[in-house]
Amino acid sequence: MAHARRKLFEAHKLNGSQIAGEAVALIAKLYEVERDAHDLAVQARTA
Repeated sequence: MAHARRKLFEAHKLNGSQIAGEAVALIAKLYEVERDAHDLAVQARTA
C-alpha cells in the first residue's frame, strides 16, 4: 500500500487530482484501522 499511496500522493500534489486525494485519505483510514488492531488479540481482530 505504501507504494500505491506514494504514487497517489504525488499525483494529488502535482496535478491536484481529486480522485488521488480521496484515495490517499482512504489509505490513511486503512492505516489507522491497522494501528488500532495491532495490539488486539487474534479473536478481537477477527471480530
